[in-house]
Amino acid sequence: MKVIVTSFLLFTSIYCFSQKPAKLTHPYALLSGGVYKFDKQDATYQYGCSVGGTFNLISFGVGLKYTKFKADKNAYIPVYVEFIAAPQTTVAPVIIARLGYGNYENKVKAGNTTVTTNGGLYLEFQIGVALGKPPHQIVLSIGYARATFQTIIGSTNSHTDTGGLSATVGLKI
Repeated sequence: MKVIVTSFLLFTSIYCFSQKPAKLTHPYALLSGGVYKFDKQDATYQYGCSVGGTFNLISFGVGLKYTKFKADKNAYIPVYVEFIAAPQTTVAPVIIARLGYGNYENKVKAGNTTVTTNGGLYLEFQIGVALGKPPHQIVLSIGYARATFQTIIGSTNSHTDTGGLSATVGLKI
């Protein structure tokens, strides 16, 4: 396995350095809203924004989302890096990947013990379509999102995660 990974990294590095440097074609801002159906949770609504730059076919950016679970008073706010792959055409297929950290904290007192739940890794992968003349486009996508949490009960730590389907509508400007 090490040989495969090392060979892949070496080949990728050589290939990348042999190409022309990517030029920033335009900056972007993506405003989005969607419905998420996580495991063990009612459907939740999520609103987000991200900013970044488009280099040929790939856009790189940073963003955050506001998520409110129906059964919880606290908000879950993932902060992430974003990768968007899409040709710069009027109707284009889109692949979106987001990786980051979900900010969350919930403390509950149970007798003499405090149960603390904190956020953790956030991962999202979506496919869809971008409509409109670049850089101003409407982005429709569906995919999968996963969030992890750390629960601390006294001196015991445990990790849980939840994941599910997502459907998002965004405006890329």
